[in-house]
Amino acid sequence: MNLIKIKILHVQVSPVFSGAVKFSFDILSNLDKEKYDPYIIYSNTEPVNQNLKDEFIKRFEQNGIKTIGSKYLKRKISFADIRSVFELYYIIKGISPDIVNSISSKPWIICSLLSLFVKRPRFIHTIQGLSWHSGISFFKRKFYYFLEWFAALGNDKIVFVNRLYMKDFKYFADKSVYIPNCLEFRKADSFSNEESVDVRLLFIGRIDPQKDILTLLKAFNLVVRKSLLINIYLDIVGDDTIGEGHELLKAKEFIAKNPGLSRLVRFHGWHSNIDPFLAKSNIFISTSIYEGFGIVFLEAGNYYLPVISTNVDGIPEVVRHGSGGLLAHKYDYIQIAEYIETLCLDKTLRLKMGQSHGSYVRTNFSKDLIVSKYDELYTNLTKDS
Repeated sequence: MNLIKIKILHVQVSPVFSGAVKFSFDILSNLDKEKYDPYIIYSNTEPVNQNLKDEFIKRFEQNGIKTIGSKYLKRKISFADIRSVFELYYIIKGISPDIVNSISSKPWIICSLLSLFVKRPRFIHTIQGLSWHSGISFFKRKFYYFLEWFAALGNDKIVFVNRLYMKDFKYFADKSVYIPNCLEFRKADSFSNEESVDVRLLFIGRIDPQKDILTLLKAFNLVVRKSLLINIYLDIVGDDTIGEGHELLKAKEFIAKNPGLSRLVRFHGWHSNIDPFLAKSNIFISTSIYEGFGIVFLEAGNYYLPVISTNVDGIPEVVRHGSGGLLAHKYDYIQIAEYIETLCLDKTLRLKMGQSHGSYVRTNFSKDLIVSKYDELYTNLTKDS
């Protein structure tokens, strides 16, 4: 048995089991504990429901991953960022990890800055999404691009969850690695929830500007108003869990202005266990305006559900248009409505696409495959240090 373990430190922000946190959990909990000693830092000051935070801590700790709450690390830019630099410096010095793996943009910038002063750990970053997406103003995009380009200078390796983003960092090709996200899939060859005459669409995710819930509701409303589909329902699983924006309020106001939707659309709030919703659904739908990867598309494939979504960023690498689902341009609620109608009316196509998507994600994004790639990456980095 190897007595000297490799210390791995993941740095996150929000202590809620969203996509990026699920990534850290899947990787850290499945690494060989005889070989690795895993840690995770999270923000202890983000406006998150205490029950969700307690669940975050419990699940990581139960899987042998030590959790450390940061007093100053926050999602939004503020003067607290200066204090978080010093805080993370002392945490890293105290733990003395072999590898620091930042996940979201704020930890990326802070950890890359620390790489100038703390020489022992190897610093890598996994890009789950870019902060300079097209959904923000031109000047913000340029500013955030400069910050992330600067951050890349401080990394020993940069891990990309999609190949598209690699084109934006060609200068760092020598330190770039492609490793997509993963899921532990159900042992099932197929799945069908077609006993009922009802067709249930399912959305899962944060209700924030990125997910563009209004485009989804506009598309659904158009289908309800113009088609003969009377047994179609939309389940929305998610909430404004991090206290940003008022997208949930806007969504409910839209439904109030279109009362025909009130009996067809149901908001379920945040649920960490989404399996019951997937098990009773027929189609998974998402209208994101940007998405680095989207673990939720793997979760849809876990239940062999066809996908309707947008063709932005990394989504086409996970959902193959015309095979595992149908992809529209962002904001195009008319095209999305046509896709909804197509899959609702054609049960055979629905089942065929669901089967194709489920088989594809199992082949390319299995937990064992991706964890082995991170194990190889971490091992090689420690050998080089």
